[in-house]
Amino acid sequence: MDDPATPAESRLSVLDHALDADSHEMVPVHLWPDVFGDEIEPYVDLFSGMALLRGAGENTMVREDIEADRTPITPEAVWNLKGPEAPSAIDINRRVAVLDEMGIDRQLVYPTMATMGYLFLTDPNVDRFLGFDRSQVDLDQAGRCLIDLHNRWAGRVTAEHSGRVRPVAFVLADSVDGLVGETERVLTAGARAVMIPAGLPPAGLSPADRRLDPFWRLMAQADVPVVHHISVERGFLRTSVWAADVPEFTPSNTSSPEFHVEPWRYATLSFACESFLAAMILGGVFERHPTLRFGIAELTAGWVGPFGQRLDDVVGQFRSRYTSYSMLPSERLAASVRVSPFPFEPLVRYVEEQAWVGDVLCYGSDFPHKEGGMDSKRLYEDRIRPLGYEIVRKFFAGNAELLLPA
Repeated sequence: MDDPATPAESRLSVLDHALDADSHEMVPVHLWPDVFGDEIEPYVDLFSGMALLRGAGENTMVREDIEADRTPITPEAVWNLKGPEAPSAIDINRRVAVLDEMGIDRQLVYPTMATMGYLFLTDPNVDRFLGFDRSQVDLDQAGRCLIDLHNRWAGRVTAEHSGRVRPVAFVLADSVDGLVGETERVLTAGARAVMIPAGLPPAGLSPADRRLDPFWRLMAQADVPVVHHISVERGFLRTSVWAADVPEFTPSNTSSPEFHVEPWRYATLSFACESFLAAMILGGVFERHPTLRFGIAELTAGWVGPFGQRLDDVVGQFRSRYTSYSMLPSERLAASVRVSPFPFEPLVRYVEEQAWVGDVLCYGSDFPHKEGGMDSKRLYEDRIRPLGYEIVRKFFAGNAELLLPA
């Protein structure tokens, strides 16, 4: 970073005009009807009683003491205050002012409520995971309601704030026609990023199945990224027994619905997205749809370099099948995929081991979740500064253009 050809004002400009590939809303459960719509009212008591939502420390979603989004927008608040008390965690209309304070031009906003809906629809152990009596609710009806209300909100917010604040729509369907139809609805409503599960085959098919090409074509032509985020990897492994009744794998008291903090879960977070991407890349999805944009948030980043090398080796072993492909898998990752890591990862080592990884990694504040750390922009800059100005520029701005096009 101390390159004399890179004056201090240029470095400052990068940090003052960053792109943020990972943030969140954190509306407390009792305020869901005010923000997302009265249709959610019948489920408020159910979610308010869930053990995991009540006991997640700063990420706790049951906060009846919070009446409104009133915390002043100050440097201390936007960088260091976590959870529903952070400014604009509840009232997304304040988020643009928060972005101005943070020096962020555009930002993806991932869901909380819709993630609960996904778990209701897909996780057979959701009652034990969240801590509630499943006989109290129709899981399918509730799950679809939560996702639908979130998607309506996501479209409204994106349109109202000229795309600077971009809530990510969540699309889940059992058929290709259903997947395409729901995606067309959220795009028409205004969404500029679409999340699909990493842990379940889309519409019950391999991601590389040609029958899915209408979905990939729709996303490529719309210039809207498809994204994965932590929590949507659930369902990839048929059972959770791998970590059950093992003292070393007891979740810490800082766990949240999004991040069940324990060693086995952390070690396996990337398995689902690796499987999904391996099918896409080796099955030719990006060859057929070369402008397709793909993002992955909070599923670690240490896998990226070894994964790319592994796929390059696979193509070498099966070279007769890939003579028409335009680039190696590692080159495809650098061209078409972006990954926002956790701030505690050894990012310098990742890039030093595989230089092209510097074209994949991008900044995510995780605002206002506690996992993002305090003063995340400076924290990341301190970590990657040894790699030089160009990597810092790519990490904070250049790389994320793929997920947040102007």
